Amino acid sequence: MPSLMLRSPSTGPRRASTPVFPARINRLWHGTAPAAIRFDLIASRAFDDGVVWLRYQPVR
Repeated sequence: MPSLMLRSPSTGPRRASTPVFPARINRLWHGTAPAAIRFDLIASRAFDDGVVWLRYQPVR
């Protein structure tokens, strides 16, 4: 199953399940993928440079 990696600047402590990220990804995919595609967070990792990597995959 395809996945999408999003690089997001950290704005401080943030729960991986924060709903703003799936909504933002769904907007990014608007017009390029079926509207029914949604993304679930499957992994996240914070790095020393303040960048948070969030990996999502489409929900079937």
